[in-house]
Amino acid sequence: MNPNCTPSETRQAVYAYLYMLDKERAGEANSKTQIRRALQERLPLRSEFSLEKRFQNISAVLAEDGKTFVKGYLPLPNVGRGVASVIRHVVSEVESSSQLVEEALGFAVRCEFLALGKARNDKGRPRGGLPDELWTERAGRRMPARRRAETCLFSRDPKLKAWLVLRSRGLREFCGARAPFEEAPDMPYLEIHHVVSLAREGWEAPENAVALCPNCHRAMHFAADREERVRRLYSLFARLDAGAFGADGA
Repeated sequence: MNPNCTPSETRQAVYAYLYMLDKERAGEANSKTQIRRALQERLPLRSEFSLEKRFQNISAVLAEDGKTFVKGYLPLPNVGRGVASVIRHVVSEVESSSQLVEEALGFAVRCEFLALGKARNDKGRPRGGLPDELWTERAGRRMPARRRAETCLFSRDPKLKAWLVLRSRGLREFCGARAPFEEAPDMPYLEIHHVVSLAREGWEAPENAVALCPNCHRAMHFAADREERVRRLYSLFARLDAGAFGADGA
């Protein structure tokens, strides 16, 4: 790791590293090539070798602190004290800040978006429908999987948001207008709304989530006619399951 790297650069590397660790803990495969590609979009001046070394330094700091590290990146010996201090501070900062957790989730969504994007059909939609991980079988019926959050950082599933954003083809699912901007190349900015809120026992599942623009998302929560808006959501999208989740409009 270059001792001259900035805290901002280190934070981006930590986002990537925690995403890999989250996938590894969940027993899911991950593509280091896609992760490096997403990271190099944010750190274009850093080489692949530099990023690999940075991950190994993060492993070294986590191992020294008695924490789990990514098995694919064995700790490098003799990490400089100054470098270790920066990494340790950034890891602690990310894990304790809701805003930075949201930024880290955004990095994870980008990685999942790149992975799903490789399987798009000629109409630009994800090929083969939903990823199998978002579903489970119950009593012979295909149901959305309720994922237990036993991960290092993310309480929400980045794969679900990536699928919804890719499926939207850049259009807001409620108002039909184009997304207001791109947050990464070819990746429109949309927000995920849980029709039944997670706080009210709604699931992190495709049958309970839609991709909205920021204005529509706020309106779902605060507009005077929000109950009517929720009813319209259920009429617009056959995948939403009011019977499974209850149409509470949260």
